[in-house]
Amino acid sequence: MNRRKIISAIIGLALCGLIAGIIFSFIRGGKATMSTDSGETDVKAGVLADMPTDTKSRSETIASHVSTVSKQISAAQRILDLQGKSAKEKAIALYDTYPTSSLSIIEKNFAIEVQLADSVDLHALGLSGRDGLSKKSGLLFVFNQDAYYPFWMKDMSFAIDMIWINADKKIVHIEHVVQPDTYPQTFASPEPARYVLEVASGIAKEFKLEKGDGLNF
Repeated sequence: MNRRKIISAIIGLALCGLIAGIIFSFIRGGKATMSTDSGETDVKAGVLADMPTDTKSRSETIASHVSTVSKQISAAQRILDLQGKSAKEKAIALYDTYPTSSLSIIEKNFAIEVQLADSVDLHALGLSGRDGLSKKSGLLFVFNQDAYYPFWMKDMSFAIDMIWINADKKIVHIEHVVQPDTYPQTFASPEPARYVLEVASGIAKEFKLEKGDGLNF
């Protein structure tokens, strides 16, 4: 069995196991028991610690959890299947797998919809292979910790603004109108960041975005 089949089998087993655990939690009313020195005590199941008590709400919660995990596993499988493909082919195939969020700075009348690049694979792909960005959209890279994250313009065909944001969701650095021909030059914030936002070229100046601005997302 080759490596791809093995990973696919593991992904399938993980999904089945999680669904089984959720269903078991539903049957038990969202609770499990644990032994203590004073006897058995009811405790909430870890996978669904906030499981509602009524049947309808529990069913809706289960459906939501299963849907979310299924999408994540589906995206992982797609990425696996796209090994060896071009950046453009990956961009087209993965476009609808990104989570999304609204992002805004109320005081500056700035509001866009962003896709969230929240995994190593999506971090590596970025906007590579795409034809452009509308003024009302962007890509927000989400990282697990603060660091000095360098970015470049590999496989890019259009200019963008790069905006580094700290854990408090405040802008710490902006690179304006970064062109594709700058590759392999890298760009980074002089201060640690938790997020990096890529938007259409010129957006930062159009809305007068600057260091210290707080974002809502």
